[in-house]
Amino acid sequence: MLALFAQMSSTELNKTSGKVLDMAQQGPVRVVRRNQNFIVIKESTLDDMLVAARENRPQTLEDMLIDYDKEKIRRLAGGFIYDAPLGKEIL
Repeated sequence: MLALFAQMSSTELNKTSGKVLDMAQQGPVRVVRRNQNFIVIKESTLDDMLVAARENRPQTLEDMLIDYDKEKIRRLAGGFIYDAPLGKEIL
């Protein structure tokens, strides 16, 4: 979960939008309106979050196939190819 710097209502936001942007410089600000939550953050903070979310995850098909051992997969899954159908298989 995102650690918040501040929280306010939409009414407060209408009165002091500059204050909200000042607070968003320090960290995320939650704005609550009619039981809905919104977050105001700096664009650079969002960029950093997206970069962090992509780290150590495959970005392309080629990334997913790095260190792929098709013989190991064949050994692990090979038995089911020769197993008799149970009549419960779903296609």
